[in-house]
Amino acid sequence: MKKLKLVLAASMALTTIFSMASVKADDISIVVNGQKIETETPAVIVNDRTLVPLRAVSEALGCDVSWNEDTKGITLTDGTSLYFTWIGRDHVFKTTSKELEDTAVLDALL
Repeated sequence: MKKLKLVLAASMALTTIFSMASVKADDISIVVNGQKIETETPAVIVNDRTLVPLRAVSEALGCDVSWNEDTKGITLTDGTSLYFTWIGRDHVFKTTSKELEDTAVLDALL
C-alpha cells in the first residue's frame, strides 16, 4: 500500500491540475524501475511539487488501470488487491477479494 500510496500522491490526475496554476515540466524524465517511460501527458509542477501521470506510472509498475467516466473513479489492480480512488476525493481504498484492507488520505486531491 505504501508504494501505491506514493504513486497516487505523486501522480495526481492531471485533469484537475491544469485548471490550477501549473508549469509544464517538459524537461522532466519519468523513470520507473530503471526504464524511462514516455507519456502522452507530461509531468507538471504545481506549488513546487512534481506530478506525473497516474496511468503511465501505475502501468509501468505492473498494475492494470481502469477509468469509470460516470463516477470519475480510478481502479488499479496489482494482481492481488484492488485500489479505488476518485477525481476530487482525497482517499484511496485497498481491498482484497474478502475485505477492505486499508485506506489512506492523500495529501493532494486527484
